[in-house]
Amino acid sequence: AAIAGMAVLKQPRLAQCDRISFGFAVLDAIRTGLMPDGVHACIVPRGQTATFQPMVRGIIAKIIGEGLCASVDAEVVREGDEFEWTKGTSPAIHHRPAKDPMRSRNPITHAYAVFHFSGDTPPKIEVLDAGDVKDIRAKADKRSFAWKDFFGEMAKKSAVRRGAKHLPRKSEALAILEDVDNRAFSGLPSLTREEFRSGPVVDEVDIDVETEPEGASEHMAAIRGES
Repeated sequence: AAIAGMAVLKQPRLAQCDRISFGFAVLDAIRTGLMPDGVHACIVPRGQTATFQPMVRGIIAKIIGEGLCASVDAEVVREGDEFEWTKGTSPAIHHRPAKDPMRSRNPITHAYAVFHFSGDTPPKIEVLDAGDVKDIRAKADKRSFAWKDFFGEMAKKSAVRRGAKHLPRKSEALAILEDVDNRAFSGLPSLTREEFRSGPVVDEVDIDVETEPEGASEHMAAIRGES
């Protein structure tokens, strides 16, 4: 019951969600390889629908784990910080946070992600200004509380996601994660019944029978329409 149990422990209101959407959310956790531990990902209720949502640290872990870069720094800039961004052949960021005990309450002016590579390869830098972040938020599912309660983390996640599109290498695992996150962002189900039935999604996932989520078989049968 590792995945399902952890998700409900982190968010008890999931017990009130319909079991088919919860089954989809558990499947998304398995497909992406991210545990809904509240650090790398989470399963959250949106009304009666359970939704799997990757978090910025989970996306960064996947990018690094896939060998797409050596490390990633993601931060937000707030009013009062020193911030300078240099583009060109030697891109760089200078960011000195303000020494203000109330800094965390200051408005966010930018969000950025720096993708570091091994060797002499210069870093890839993605910078979003406040307008960019607000535009992204405006397109998000209105039922999502993440932008309201964790605006800074969502701003950083937006910079990481946009920057990841321009990495020199791609991976199938990251593509799956991006697809799952895109659907969660837009408020769409992770998979339709037709996609689930016709695609080899489950067969390609290596599920350890020792740690299979409690009720996962029943959830998947319900999604297939077998119950």
